[in-house]
Amino acid sequence: MSFSEEVPSQGAAVQFLNDGLRENTRPLRVMGHSKGGNLAVYASAMCRRDIQDRIVAIYNNDGPGLCDSVMASEGYARIESRVSTFVPQSSVVGMLMNHTENYQVIHAYGAEGIEQHDPYVWDTRRDNFVCEGGLRRGSLYTDRAIKEWLKDISNEKRKEFIDAIYSVLQATHAHTVSDLTSSWARSSVAVISAMGKLEPETRKHIHAVIGALISSYAKTIFSFPQAQAETADVPAQEPEAPTAADSTAPACEAPKA
Repeated sequence: MSFSEEVPSQGAAVQFLNDGLRENTRPLRVMGHSKGGNLAVYASAMCRRDIQDRIVAIYNNDGPGLCDSVMASEGYARIESRVSTFVPQSSVVGMLMNHTENYQVIHAYGAEGIEQHDPYVWDTRRDNFVCEGGLRRGSLYTDRAIKEWLKDISNEKRKEFIDAIYSVLQATHAHTVSDLTSSWARSSVAVISAMGKLEPETRKHIHAVIGALISSYAKTIFSFPQAQAETADVPAQEPEAPTAADSTAPACEAPKA
């Protein structure tokens, strides 16, 4: 998605809305998690106008944003006010690509970093999410670093990098992040072995791109406004596990349907 205006799954999502709901005339709510959140927003922006008119709400749950051309389209302009985005306080995936819609930050209970991408650790209270005051500092650093990194790399180089990284990760036979981290020693051996089989020029490119990302991250840390970072780093300690009877935590404002 970082180097192509439409990937196959996005085209399939548009087709689903256009064709799969042809006989259904009821109001629609379109939603998804992770890449599914991106598909929900993309398909809603690119589907037929009569389908768009039936959409009352679109929910993107920690999913990547969209490329510039899609966000500048008339279709996106028509549905933007109906998009609600939810991200955990240490979001990484949900900060990727471009977003213009406001997002609400959800407290993730008992998880840190990329583990907060799992919606089963998102804190709920009765019929709503429990909100945080803002993103964690690390999430903001990563978001800015990745955006700066992508800005300086051509679409062709992005594609080469993504294809190479995908081939390396395939060697681990992991299907999820949990699979990758649960057998870290075995996964590391597989990654090193797969890297050794790449063409020298490809390996050189991977090292260069990763170096650029690290450089962007370092520049972001030293240039990031301290006041903004401090206000964003909200949670000082982990709260006790919530109970249904406890109503003291702030609930997110319910999206307008």
